[in-house]
Amino acid sequence: MRPDFAKTCLLGLACVLSCAMWLLAMPVRAGPAPLTPAQREVLRGRIAAWEALPPASRNEMRRQMQSWLLLPPLQQAALRASAADFARLPPEQQAAMRVKFAALTAEQQHGWRLGPDLGPYYPRLHPLIAYVPPAERAPLLQTLHAMAPQELELLGRLVFSTPPSGRDALRQALIRQPGAGRLHWLMVQMER
Repeated sequence: MRPDFAKTCLLGLACVLSCAMWLLAMPVRAGPAPLTPAQREVLRGRIAAWEALPPASRNEMRRQMQSWLLLPPLQQAALRASAADFARLPPEQQAAMRVKFAALTAEQQHGWRLGPDLGPYYPRLHPLIAYVPPAERAPLLQTLHAMAPQELELLGRLVFSTPPSGRDALRQALIRQPGAGRLHWLMVQMER
């Protein structure tokens, strides 16, 4: 055996052993604890309730969950705090607020599900947000959530002055804009 070959084999073996030792030193993360029989029964009930829902209801719930997951963490925290405040209200006041929300149009309800920062602007942004390809939805919402109120106001006006045939291009250009230059870009677009 050539000395260089033997040296290379030993070096390779040392690397493999080093990686194995590193892996063995890593803390082992235990998976979730097994469910108790009572927890399994509750889970079965929830699954059965979900499967009993009509497809339209399940789709709406998925959309709501997707909207929640796309909210920035600070807005999620603020909404959790609001939910806790709501839970402390007397039942009749909660019911009145639910009736008031249910009286909103589906479009208005959808807008408020985008969070308290975008909800007020949704009627003006609807033409830009309503028909977004799935691949652009998350980047668009991240961009919108990062925008200042002045930028959202300008964008709302820009959306309505842009013909429907140009809104896809507007949305794609908006997503590409860096945050620092977005206000200037919007002002330039308004002057066109």
